[in-house]
Amino acid sequence: MLGVMLGSLVMLFVSLGGLGATGYYLFTNPPNGDTAALDSSRGTRSTQSSPASKTTLNSDSAGPSLPWRPDKFDLRPVAGEVPAIRPPTLEADLTTLDLTPYGGKVGAITVGGGGRYIIMHFPEKGILNAFDVAEGRFLGGVETDKGDVKLAAGLSWVITSPAGSTFRAFSLPTLQRRYDASIELFGGVGAMAMGNRTNGPLLVSNPFGDVVLLDIGVTDLKEISGSRKKPGIPVSNVRATPDGTAFLCYSVNFDVAQARNVKVLTESSRDWVVTNLDPAVTIPGPDGNFYGSWPSPVDRLGQTVAMKATLSVNLGRTWFMPQITRTEAPLSEQGYILRAMTIMRYVNVPQPVPQPVPQPAPLPNMQPGTQPRPRVVPPPEAQETAPPVTQPVVQPALQPAQPAQPPIRQLKPSLQLTIHAAGNLLMLAPNTTALSGLPEFDGMLEPTGVGRADFDQHFYLIPEAKLLVILSGDRTKLVLRKLNLPQQ
Repeated sequence: MLGVMLGSLVMLFVSLGGLGATGYYLFTNPPNGDTAALDSSRGTRSTQSSPASKTTLNSDSAGPSLPWRPDKFDLRPVAGEVPAIRPPTLEADLTTLDLTPYGGKVGAITVGGGGRYIIMHFPEKGILNAFDVAEGRFLGGVETDKGDVKLAAGLSWVITSPAGSTFRAFSLPTLQRRYDASIELFGGVGAMAMGNRTNGPLLVSNPFGDVVLLDIGVTDLKEISGSRKKPGIPVSNVRATPDGTAFLCYSVNFDVAQARNVKVLTESSRDWVVTNLDPAVTIPGPDGNFYGSWPSPVDRLGQTVAMKATLSVNLGRTWFMPQITRTEAPLSEQGYILRAMTIMRYVNVPQPVPQPVPQPAPLPNMQPGTQPRPRVVPPPEAQETAPPVTQPVVQPALQPAQPAQPPIRQLKPSLQLTIHAAGNLLMLAPNTTALSGLPEFDGMLEPTGVGRADFDQHFYLIPEAKLLVILSGDRTKLVLRKLNLPQQ
């Protein structure tokens, strides 16, 4: 009876949870939906948008609005002074930093301070640290939460979310912990992002596609009224443009190698606007365009940005990653782009050395070809008085050791890195050479040669610092390479 009662209670709780989730979904998804195609009564997007792109506008005003969800809001990024970046003083042209003293293996990673700081969270030890590219060193870590932590950084703020809807605010570059905050968000924080050249606002989404903007105050986070809506975006990955005026949202479909559902979330007429992008672009550039595994960047309307010279790509195996700092002109005209391309190289795979196999020892008092003698057990009284019989120890015979086999040469996917200037993706930038098959590339690719979902988080090109920073494939080393790049 007790088991039946417990089982009935469990089923009751499961049913109530399912009804609650269904009610939440229906309540936040009215029949008219939260998004609708633009029409002439509300204005239209640029007529230059490609047929493949589709722009939608949040249309809460199409039906009766909820009193706690105002229809309109303002997206006003908070500007500030961007810290200067200069080349660091390094002892060698190539420096490898072991991250063990700083926390071990990197988890979440992002860029702050307009590209000057690379902020890392070390989940095993619960440490937050920042690498200053202008100094070539870590600034000194602070203790925080262990495990999976969401991370976003701006011009002078770092925000983490360890679990649920809890936030912790740190200042840059000191990483001093300022305050903790929380908001009501069903399902907790799924992703968040903010412009690295701004002091907010912070965009937060939950696993159900709801988004909300948060102003970052001196002592607390404040929700921007009217920004909490369900615009219809992928929630797996959210990244902000450096100026904080647009958010790139995408999900990865592993059925087709590196195929993505990519959308751009912007604000227009004080409401959310969603634009569909077909290309596999996942990296917001400092010029406001989007880059990735596509031959040319695209703008926020889905239009291809013409480059001076380009080439065809193999999706998921060729990547174009922009410099992380701002330029005065689009990267199609000025600045640098890093190209990473999958190559195959031969590696020596050692064969296992055959180990000697021990032979079983013969039984005592037994000749080859004879049957073992039956064991005679003496009576108990004889066992007590009989002296112990010591049998000779027979060592097993060993086979002779086998000679080591020569290693097998196998093809293994690796990378070739090249740097290109002023939108010319065919010619190398001045004073640069190709980097191929380096040890730090191991672990960045799937066995098929396709880049992993976090592929672009391993490369940071900073022309002002004349530096290329590479996070190793196992995320335990930071490789610093000096570059002799001319200023454009």
